[in-house]
Amino acid sequence: MRYAMCLALLVWVLAACGPGGTDARAGSPSRAERTLPSGPVVRRTPGDPVRLSSLTFSDPSHGWLLRPSSSAGELDRTADGGETWTPAGNPAGVQLDAIGFIDAERGFARGWIVGDPKGCNGVAGSPRCRSAIYRSSDGGLSWTLALARLGIRAVSVVDSHLVFAAVMAPECGTANSDTCGGDLLRSDDGGASWSVVWRSATQLWDVQFTDAEEGFAVRLAGTGLAGTAEVLHTSDGGASWTTELEQQRARIPSLEVSRGRAWLLILPDDACAMGGCGGYQLWRRDGGSWLQLTADTEWFAHPRPDRLGFLSGPLFADAQHGWISAGAGAGGGTGGVLHTEDGGRTWWRSIVAPSGWSVEALAPLDGMTALILASDQGTTGPFLAKTVDGARTWRRLASAR
Repeated sequence: MRYAMCLALLVWVLAACGPGGTDARAGSPSRAERTLPSGPVVRRTPGDPVRLSSLTFSDPSHGWLLRPSSSAGELDRTADGGETWTPAGNPAGVQLDAIGFIDAERGFARGWIVGDPKGCNGVAGSPRCRSAIYRSSDGGLSWTLALARLGIRAVSVVDSHLVFAAVMAPECGTANSDTCGGDLLRSDDGGASWSVVWRSATQLWDVQFTDAEEGFAVRLAGTGLAGTAEVLHTSDGGASWTTELEQQRARIPSLEVSRGRAWLLILPDDACAMGGCGGYQLWRRDGGSWLQLTADTEWFAHPRPDRLGFLSGPLFADAQHGWISAGAGAGGGTGGVLHTEDGGRTWWRSIVAPSGWSVEALAPLDGMTALILASDQGTTGPFLAKTVDGARTWRRLASAR
């Protein structure tokens, strides 16, 4: 009898407490909407978090693309390395802007909820729309809401259960402001519940974790989109952070974490013109210290293009092979793809005549193979192209719808 009473009491306590760690301020879905991911924890490669982007691959065969001609952020997917594409799913009323997959089935997506609040959009000075994170367990055919709140800046997927998100602090409201604080959220159950693990006085622009304990973040000290760039490091799951690198008069750094190593692209604030930017600095973390990889001030311009264009952050397939895409921007710069085979010390720039493809997105499949979403700068709309020889030659693929 006493055993039965104790068992009944235990069941009542567990039911009353419910799932722990849910942060109500983070805009988590209601309890009825939350479902735990099924099966064991799945991760891609140790030390290699899943980064969300508009073109992504979980392995050399399976990839996903946010259709560039779609105003609804609709998805296509491929199972043959980009040769052919078929439609995937899309959450209703959501403009997706980035996706990432752990394997052929499990993935996450980020987007913003159209018309929430009324009149919101991405134009400076207008109210911000609520952001959302979704997860899929069927290769992107269907999606389940994991988080909805204002200002989701970055998402780092360690495995199928552990996800981190850098978000605007609640007090920022709907104003399109870059001057308020940021929160680091953590989910240990695939997005079913979230908790705030750390608060930053200024915006967290990016965050990437190699595992449950070690992570990196970038922010700007001060206000606006330029100032003192800070690179932060944690070894306790984001509970505390130390500043490892500071760069004054810089723009927002681009962070890459791959195979347990970290790279950083820093751009000085006064190094840009209509045709592109110069002065890029490339750093790598070795043994707990950040080292600038080259003293060559034009490492990104071999061979030198007519106009420098605008570089995106580095993407490394392994410790030696890395990729950087170059876009034309509004000023008609020269686009292309940069490739390294020595860990980032030297780079070769692929420029497709006559003015260089403007590369909107890049997805490495391995050290020598990559897909890009590019355009001929007004001549040909967005198209897919593939290289298998480290950006030396390119082949256009069938368009994704």
